[in-house]
Amino acid sequence: MRQIKIVVRKELRYLLNRKPQLGMLIVMAIFLTVYYASRSQRVPPILASPVVFLGFTYGLSMLLFRSEQTNRAVECLFASPLDFKQIFFGKVAAQFLLAFSSELVVFLVTSGVSWVKLAELPTPRTGILILLVVPIWGTLFAGLLALGYIILGNPMLIQIIGIGAVSGTLSISSRVKAISLTTYIVENPLLPVAAGLVGLLAFYYLIDNLDREWVIEKWKHSAS
Repeated sequence: MRQIKIVVRKELRYLLNRKPQLGMLIVMAIFLTVYYASRSQRVPPILASPVVFLGFTYGLSMLLFRSEQTNRAVECLFASPLDFKQIFFGKVAAQFLLAFSSELVVFLVTSGVSWVKLAELPTPRTGILILLVVPIWGTLFAGLLALGYIILGNPMLIQIIGIGAVSGTLSISSRVKAISLTTYIVENPLLPVAAGLVGLLAFYYLIDNLDREWVIEKWKHSAS
């Protein structure tokens, strides 16, 4: 755990020094908050927070896992006492902290907007979905994308996969059966929480059992 905290501090410093990229994400968060708040009669303002979380998660994870490749420092990173699991989850934890902090701020702001304009606050089930389900599944998705980037070494391909997955989810959600499933999930939010935690445990097991030398070679050559 101490080694992971070291990686988290390193990556947070790196992200906070990337002012142009971080500024773009903050502008996106402000825009989405204002957009959803202005359309509160049609779309619940609270939906801005999961969109912000997913946007931050995707943008920050790609930025973090390209940092050592941009600097050609992958070999130096693995020459440290840290193993791949500690490095990987330290990076994921750093992006999660920033993404979740942004989501929490937007959640509080849009909750206030809902109270002022609609005289209602998010239900406990909605809070569980936004503050537990979205972060769990968003972090799992970001971890899979990051691992795919390391193995495939093609950021454009990973972006296409990510956009395709989101588009496919939106397309499926427009169907009648999918709407029924969505309604069921909203009414039973603990089910996706449990499923997401199982997914995270399986992903942890996968990362823990990857061959170190094989990962180093993949990560090193994906920068070329």
